[in-house]
Amino acid sequence: MVNNSDTDINYIIQMSLKGDKKYQEILLNELEPLLYKNIYKYWGLSNPIIEDLLQEGYIVVLQALKDFDINKEIHFLAFIKSKIKYFYLNCYRRGLKNTINLTNHLNIDDLEIDDSKENVEEKVLKDEETSLLRSCIDMLPEKEQRLIYSFYFDEIPVGEIAEKLNISYGAACCKKSRILKRLRSCIIRR
Repeated sequence: MVNNSDTDINYIIQMSLKGDKKYQEILLNELEPLLYKNIYKYWGLSNPIIEDLLQEGYIVVLQALKDFDINKEIHFLAFIKSKIKYFYLNCYRRGLKNTINLTNHLNIDDLEIDDSKENVEEKVLKDEETSLLRSCIDMLPEKEQRLIYSFYFDEIPVGEIAEKLNISYGAACCKKSRILKRLRSCIIRR
C-alpha cells in the first residue's frame, strides 16, 4: 500500500535530500519527463545518444541533491529545473566534441541504422546548411573568422577573446553580434 507521503513530491524531495536512496530513485523517476523534455529540445526524438544524455541528467540531479543548500530561500524543483536546463544547453553548445565523447561509450552493434528517405533528406539538408554556413564564414575577414571560431568552436569566453584582441568586453560582444548579423544575412541571400 502506498502512503500519501510516498507520492507527495515535497516529501520525496525532503527524503531525497536526507540521502534516502529509495526516495532518490523515486525522485529520478518523477524528474524523468523534465530530463527528456530538455534532451528532446536540443537533440530531437531519434538521436542515438538520448539514453546517454538521460543518464548524464540523472547524475546532475544526484549531484544537485548534494549541492542544494536548504538554508537558501529557494525550492528544490526550481533549483533542479535550472540545473538541468543549463546542463543540457551547455552540452548542446559544446556540440560535436561532447557528442563524440558520448558516442564513444556506445556499442556500434547496438545502434539501429534507419535508412529511411526522411533521415537521408534530413542529413542532406543538414549537410547543405553546414556547407552554406562554412562558406559564409569563409567570406568574413580573417579577424572576424578567428573571433567566431574562438567563441563557438574553441569555446573561449568573450572576455578572453576581448583580451586577445585588446578591446573591451562590450566591444567584443558588439563585434560578435555584428558578425552574426552578417552571417544571417549571407545565409538568407543564398
